[in-house]
Amino acid sequence: MIERLTKRNSNGDVASHVDPQKRYMLFVNRLAAYEDSGLSPEEVQKMARAKADGRLVELPCKVGTRVWVIGQDCDLCHDMYTEEPCLFGDCEYRKVIESVFLPSMTDEFGKTVFLTKEAAEKAIGGKEE
Repeated sequence: MIERLTKRNSNGDVASHVDPQKRYMLFVNRLAAYEDSGLSPEEVQKMARAKADGRLVELPCKVGTRVWVIGQDCDLCHDMYTEEPCLFGDCEYRKVIESVFLPSMTDEFGKTVFLTKEAAEKAIGGKEE
């Protein structure tokens, strides 16, 4: 949360706790930073509401980015993309699969979803055969 440059007094009028010259430069710098964001006031308010509601999430990469997923390749399960564990416990038949990033993968990023094939292979214990 940013420190406020203004405060409202008991009448609702704006007052400041910073000397006028310093306050002017703080206002100008803050305005420039806001304008640099390229967001409209409506977009900022929409994002603030989403953040307050717990709906604002920072994704680890863009949706559609190529990622590498550790999936199950068990002949008995036949389900390489399931989030559920193998029916037979800690399945040793895991495979690195090329995919695209979806928002639903966010919680698995760095666990079973990786930006590089090498990182995914390292997570399952080495290079695939």
